[in-house]
Amino acid sequence: LPDALAALWSLPGTRVIVLTLKARRTARKPGKSGSNRTSQRKPNMPDRIRLDGRVAVVTGAAGVIGTATLQLLAERGARIVAVDRREADLAAAIKDLPASAEALTITADVTDEAEVKDYVRAAVDRFGTIDAFYNNAGIEGDIKPIPEYSLESFRRVLDVNVVGVFLGMKHVLPVMLKQNKGSIVNTASMSALVPAPGTTIYSSGKAAVTSMM
Repeated sequence: LPDALAALWSLPGTRVIVLTLKARRTARKPGKSGSNRTSQRKPNMPDRIRLDGRVAVVTGAAGVIGTATLQLLAERGARIVAVDRREADLAAAIKDLPASAEALTITADVTDEAEVKDYVRAAVDRFGTIDAFYNNAGIEGDIKPIPEYSLESFRRVLDVNVVGVFLGMKHVLPVMLKQNKGSIVNTASMSALVPAPGTTIYSSGKAAVTSMM
């Protein structure tokens, strides 16, 4: 596998992508009135939604995407429940959140049903509800052709990326159905549609996530 492709799928590679997007957004300046249609375009409606007082649960909260999501949700006024198996990284992920987020951190393994039940129960015990669930925890796994992929690694990727998503939905949905409201977002990937070489197992798991509705 080319080094460039491996770098793209690595955590450092993800950070580069995120930082590049932030830099582009910062560099973009509004044009003068009448200069072009793009400069006058109003923000999309979802970009203006406030979440004041709403309770948002995020799994994989200590990762790059999870941490950025925590920050965005908190900026919109949400109260945060951050879930990850890495306790130290989880503490770092919430340290810059505003006090209004009332951040609750929970160390849990999303592949363990008892621990999933516990994080859902803890969120409801603390805040009384779950309004939004970002089912984001996932791992990349090995980047290898299928003949070189171990069964242990195969099962681990599917456990986290598929079983973890299923268990999250299984235990959060009853909370939302009882209150007759709520939103769930599952993290999939473009690789579910267009797999890159060596990522068959990861891509297969993400393809399964796209079918969980």
